[in-house]
Amino acid sequence: MPARLLIMSGVGLTLLYILWPLLANWLRIGAGGWRWRRRVRRAPPGLVNYGNSCYANCLLQALSSCDAFCADLASRVAWAADVEADNPSATAGLSLSVQLNRLLAGLRGEGRGEGDGDGETRQASGEVDALELLNALRDREWDRTAGQQDAHELLATLLQAVNEELLQAERLRRQPSLTTASAGGPDCVTPEVIEVNHQPEPSSAIVSLRSPPEQRSWVRCGLTQTRVKCLDCGVRSPARLEVQHCVSLCLPTRGDVLLSNGSGPVPLQQLLLRAFRVELIRRARCDRCCQPDDDRTVTLSKTTRLARAPATLVLHLQRAAWSAAHGCPVKSGASVAYPLLLDLRQLMPASPLPSPVDTESPSSGDVDDFTSIVESHRQSIPLANKLYRLVAVIVHYGDDTSEGHYLAYRWHRPTRRWWCISDDSVLPVSESAVLALHDVYMLFYEQLVPSI
Repeated sequence: MPARLLIMSGVGLTLLYILWPLLANWLRIGAGGWRWRRRVRRAPPGLVNYGNSCYANCLLQALSSCDAFCADLASRVAWAADVEADNPSATAGLSLSVQLNRLLAGLRGEGRGEGDGDGETRQASGEVDALELLNALRDREWDRTAGQQDAHELLATLLQAVNEELLQAERLRRQPSLTTASAGGPDCVTPEVIEVNHQPEPSSAIVSLRSPPEQRSWVRCGLTQTRVKCLDCGVRSPARLEVQHCVSLCLPTRGDVLLSNGSGPVPLQQLLLRAFRVELIRRARCDRCCQPDDDRTVTLSKTTRLARAPATLVLHLQRAAWSAAHGCPVKSGASVAYPLLLDLRQLMPASPLPSPVDTESPSSGDVDDFTSIVESHRQSIPLANKLYRLVAVIVHYGDDTSEGHYLAYRWHRPTRRWWCISDDSVLPVSESAVLALHDVYMLFYEQLVPSI
């Protein structure tokens, strides 16, 4: 009897030794296996690459980190779906919007279990499929050619297509047959926006202010205010307000003044100030100074300022530059230093812009009531509404802009940490590593306090 008990005890201890890692993981004992298991469930999911679709995967990952963008889209899609509930073609009319909203919700981890978020690695534990979204884009006659495999161009195409679908739902709401069904729609899901017909400016460079149409959009985008002034007679054109979903910034080249102090990274704030600086337009015509029968030309100054700060600020660093030596576009390798917190006070109308000419305050007769509303609203915006936090970065690796590979670095709110995502591979990364990236292509900032 004692011998049998001794043998059974030995077998039991042996089994316990072998099965202890599994038991510890199941019983949540130990800091190793259980936390790793929780990490896998909480880390952001990856996206399958369907053949050179890394640029689309990175853009979707970056958009999923923009809380205001996703919240506006989800609210607007839900409202538009209710409007089209009695329409047999409701699903087809909102196919792209529904697919984008569903995909971003999956990338944000909405509906998944909670966890502690600690950890160091994760490899494709729960990929989300973007094939249906790409097919929905192709259904709208969007062909993915070599020239369109670009995250910035895809963003413009995606926003335009989704906006068209939601505006179509807005038109259905305005029809008499749907007036009763949509009478109770919430105002909070139809933020105000101006739709501008992007026509080339006239040769005289005198632009007019377009009254805001009644149509509304789903995204709280920014507004830029452009004014032109004749340096000879001092006449100022009416202000022109344009919708800005993405701000493109030109990178410095050799001999540029931004690189005169050294070869280190160029501060992002300097690139923004350059984009919103006062431009001189030479050999232009003024309706007041120049007569129709003479050839006289004057110099105009064009001032662009940020009239309304967007909820989500997307910055595109233009790395493709024309090379006269090569006879083709080449990729710029300039390094940009971008902060975690971005202050836009210098770009707002209340702050003076660096200008070679006098920029007087606009007279009350130059702008209409809408511009006055924008100005009064800007004065009431607190400082926090002009501060932005970095939430995503898109990096392009490769010597050519038409080739290479895109990677996304995104802030994941559930885990409260940064992740490097390459298609279906997801790895944690430190904040300092994100701020030290090279070959940055797009930056996504989100307003700390959304505008009213």
